[in-house]
Amino acid sequence: MLTLTINPKNKDKFQRLLEFLRQVLSVCDELKIRPILDGSLAVLAYTQNPKLIVNNVNFSFPEKDYPKLSEALNKAGINAEIKEWHVLQARKDDLKVEFSDINYWFSNLGIPIDSDILSLDDLKFRILKLDTLIAFYKGGIDDTKDDPKKVQKHKDMLEKYHLLLQVQRDQR
Repeated sequence: MLTLTINPKNKDKFQRLLEFLRQVLSVCDELKIRPILDGSLAVLAYTQNPKLIVNNVNFSFPEKDYPKLSEALNKAGINAEIKEWHVLQARKDDLKVEFSDINYWFSNLGIPIDSDILSLDDLKFRILKLDTLIAFYKGGIDDTKDDPKKVQKHKDMLEKYHLLLQVQRDQR
């Protein structure tokens, strides 16, 4: 089990994001949906780097369950929308929790899905294991490297990828 013990650089927004995350995960719990954390919050959990910025929370789970989660989130007063790029977004003001299709984004890239548990305040949820998260970021880097519209995204992913590789080296 991992425990996140620090706040990112954008602490104030992150605290509001955690409150929103509690609401979203409560709906997931009611539906027995157990998403797996990936993205910048997962990178923060592994690196414990307070210089990171976490603007949203990213999870993965099967797209087949998007309609029932979207409906339940909307009933709970959370704006939820299914996007054509295999993503479900839950939004409130400037806060976003995004769910990606685990089958599309992982299986299609040949990334094995392996998870651990993250403890964050009073929350506990699944998180990609370090090796899987590194493979996920590697896939994202490869996907964005030649797209002129994704230069900043590519740069951000590359930075997080290198931070994760350092954690991996330190663990050996």
